[in-house]
Amino acid sequence: MTPTDRRAEIGHALQPMLPLDLGEAAPIASGTYRDVYTYPEREDLVVKVLKPGAAYRPGRPIRNFLKARSARQLYRFMFREYEAYLESRLSPLAFEVPFPVSHLCWLQETSRGLGMVAERIRGPNAGPARSLATLQEEGGLTDRHLAALNRFIDALVRLDVVANDTNPNNLLLDETGPEPRFVLVDGFGDPNPLGLKKIFKRLRHNARNRRFENMASFLGLRWDAEQGRLIRD
Repeated sequence: MTPTDRRAEIGHALQPMLPLDLGEAAPIASGTYRDVYTYPEREDLVVKVLKPGAAYRPGRPIRNFLKARSARQLYRFMFREYEAYLESRLSPLAFEVPFPVSHLCWLQETSRGLGMVAERIRGPNAGPARSLATLQEEGGLTDRHLAALNRFIDALVRLDVVANDTNPNNLLLDETGPEPRFVLVDGFGDPNPLGLKKIFKRLRHNARNRRFENMASFLGLRWDAEQGRLIRD
């Protein structure tokens, strides 16, 4: 490659990235705050964008005021999610356990606003992944699923991830590898503006125990806090 070609390549790379056009496609998933779309021409990725007006909640005038005037406040959830992801990813244990949260990639301007690009969790034959809620609706967890769920819990605890929303729809089953892997795709990172759970380990521990007790109740199982496992009675 000549110096001229190299300069042309660098110049092209520095061109402003055009907004990603999500067109009129329907989201593949939708939460309280965000819609999730398949990344165009990338079946392994999704892009999450805020629903119009979803960031503003009734009964929160101060927070709504700040979000309306500050992009940092509007997208504060992105800061906590990336922080939680990086902290767990940089842990020396990150490669010793099935990674329990979805991999986060880059931020992408889209035709529907700023989006977060993330790993797409997939089911059999790279199809749609099933959530923990779906598995329960289909008849409950098999022993293999339960073992995967307990591996997820163990990884979450060992990596000390702040998990503020482990509701059954936020947990998807990755079935593309030799062993199934549950992945938390939303609801990680400390939502408290003071970051109290990041500071105090006991708060993180107690919050996780409450989440796992709720999970056990939903699944008709029992949470054994001493063993750190969901078990059948």
